[in-house]
Formats: sequence, C-alpha cells, structure tokens
Amino acid sequence: MLLDYLLRKIFKIKRVKMTNPIGKKVDLWGRIIIVLIFFALTPVISIMYEDYMHYFIMGAFLVIMFFETFVEWKYNKESKGYITHLLFIGLFIPIFLNIDLIIELLNL
Repeated sequence: MLLDYLLRKIFKIKRVKMTNPIGKKVDLWGRIIIVLIFFALTPVISIMYEDYMHYFIMGAFLVIMFFETFVEWKYNKESKGYITHLLFIGLFIPIFLNIDLIIELLNL
C-alpha cells in the first residue's frame, strides 16, 4: 500500500473509479473466467506437476494483474492507474522468483 501511494505521488496519478459500464462488465466477467479457469486447472497441476505449482500460482497472479492493467488502460482513459499496475508487475516477477530461490536454498 505504501508503494502504491508513493508511485501515485511520483507519477501524479489520481485514483479514479471505473465509471464505464462496459468496462465494469468486462472486468467482472474477465475476473470470473480467470478464476474459474484457475480453479479448474489447480487439481490437474497439483497432481501431475506438483513441483511446478508455485509457477502456476505466479502465472495466475500475473494473468490477473495483466488483465487489470488492460481493463484500466482500455476502459478508464482519464486515469493513468495502469502505469502503477505495470510497475507492480515489473516488481512482482523478480520478487517471486527470488522467494523461490530462497526456499530452494533453505531446503539444502
């Protein structure tokens, strides 16, 4: 939350709610579809590819974050909030991959 606040201050981005009714519907249905696909694939991934489950979770978060970024960019033109979403994606990937390396080091 602090990082979000700082990024919004630095880039002078105001928090604007989604007012476009089409954007709201696309956002809602997109999230529902992403979550349903995630829950449908979770048992398969956890049984067949147990070692890769953390990558699947990371991928699910990335898909949701990219979707939020796209909806913000496409349907909320007056806000530049998608910039913070892109920066969070850029920060999320290295942090998640480093957590994976720390877990591997602790298992030695």
